[in-house]
Amino acid sequence: MKISRLIAWCGLSLATFIIVFFGWLVFPVLTDPSRHFMERKGTLSFVEQERIFPFGDSTITETTLHSSSGLTVKLSYRIPLDKTKKYPLVLLLGGHKTGRNAVRLVPARQDMVIAAISYPYNAPAKVTGLDLLRYLRVYQAAFRDTPPAVMLALDYLLSQAVVDEQQIEAVGVSLGAFLITSPVAMDERVKRLWLVHGAAIPDVVIEHNIRQRFHNGLVRVMMAKLLTILSSGHYLKAERWLPLISPRPVIAINSRQDERLPFHTVTALHRALVQPAEIIWIEGQHITPGREAVVQQISEIILKRIATESKLKVLDSVAK
Repeated sequence: MKISRLIAWCGLSLATFIIVFFGWLVFPVLTDPSRHFMERKGTLSFVEQERIFPFGDSTITETTLHSSSGLTVKLSYRIPLDKTKKYPLVLLLGGHKTGRNAVRLVPARQDMVIAAISYPYNAPAKVTGLDLLRYLRVYQAAFRDTPPAVMLALDYLLSQAVVDEQQIEAVGVSLGAFLITSPVAMDERVKRLWLVHGAAIPDVVIEHNIRQRFHNGLVRVMMAKLLTILSSGHYLKAERWLPLISPRPVIAINSRQDERLPFHTVTALHRALVQPAEIIWIEGQHITPGREAVVQQISEIILKRIATESKLKVLDSVAK
């Protein structure tokens, strides 16, 4: 009798622990974070200028932005040496490893202001074992803070005298393509959005990319769905926000050889586009900093289009 009671007590304790633990995991992501984006963005209270150095025909400035809400954003931006005129602004949100250093991957000579932010993420680059639980809240906060971070960066960049507020372009690359749609939908200062190697249905994308770690299909699917929930992916997914960006244009750049994105998740993203929209297919694998040919190809597509339109705008204004 005592043994049965002990077993029952242990079973109840284990069940209680599992329920409490699962509740601890999902409680922060039960609500839609977009309700609090503007509050979290706050107002720019302090700009910490770290360093300025030359880069081609421009200078790169590295800063940390501090918001009244406590949000901090690491930002780099390139400004042409000629500061007598206004330039288009291109704000990049790339992979988590590249962060604000993405401004250095773009070819050096550009007649525009190019900026990039790092994800608001303060944890070691590689976390394993029980440390995953220790830093779980940091991961969750990083996903939910990224959209407000984009908007705070825009607050600062638009205060620069050389930025043409009528030519604000946002570029989401890889992971950034998932997370940039919500701030662009909410912030009408952005005039056009570029999605580079992005996709819809984030749980399927995650499941596809954890195949090497989880060989059992059912376990892999369950883990992917859990990770999507824990990262607020069901709230932040691109297909939810894309319809809200119209009538501003969206351009999606994708590759049929992209090994990190299941093809049907890419076409699902394209189906979520609302006119005016454009789809550009290119050749090659998924974009990474080490694949210089891919980076150069995509940079040329985007920057050439922006530069051409900027020149046409100048000629049109002169003609008038």
